[in-house]
Amino acid sequence: MTFGKPLVRVMLAVCFALAALVLAGCGTGSDTSSPPPPADSSDTHDPTMAARTWQFLNQFKQCAYRAESALTQTGIAADFQEASDLIFGAKTACSNIHSNMYSMDTEHFADEALDAEVAVGWYEDALGSLLDYFDTQAPSSLSKAKQTLTQARGLKEQAVREINERRRVYGFGPV
Repeated sequence: MTFGKPLVRVMLAVCFALAALVLAGCGTGSDTSSPPPPADSSDTHDPTMAARTWQFLNQFKQCAYRAESALTQTGIAADFQEASDLIFGAKTACSNIHSNMYSMDTEHFADEALDAEVAVGWYEDALGSLLDYFDTQAPSSLSKAKQTLTQARGLKEQAVREINERRRVYGFGPV
């Protein structure tokens, strides 16, 4: 399918608008490359919880980072295909992370982990809606992407906060 120059300009303008939305919604990120904190010797509950929560949050934050990064990069993409490839790559990464999260041991933080899993699903939905917009140019897809992205961001902050609160119960510091 060949797009005319006006349509390409409109699509790139939408990408720039999404990038502005992303930049306006980005908070302070956490470094996900640091090693898990050592187990606290005074912990009498579950000495593996520090590593398990760190691994879980690391996966979760990787999805959020990939999604936010792809959305930001669409504003500087050279063309429509590059923007679509960036979004598709992030959606695929989040989908793989979502699958990994289901197999992770969330004993002692299962309720808090569920919020993170739902947030990853919302990131996937937001990216999928944006891809739908690229395919159909339906404004409703763009509206859904914006709404779902807002939900994902809100639940992301809540999940990180709740998992860190649960870590404190076991004597571990925040991730």
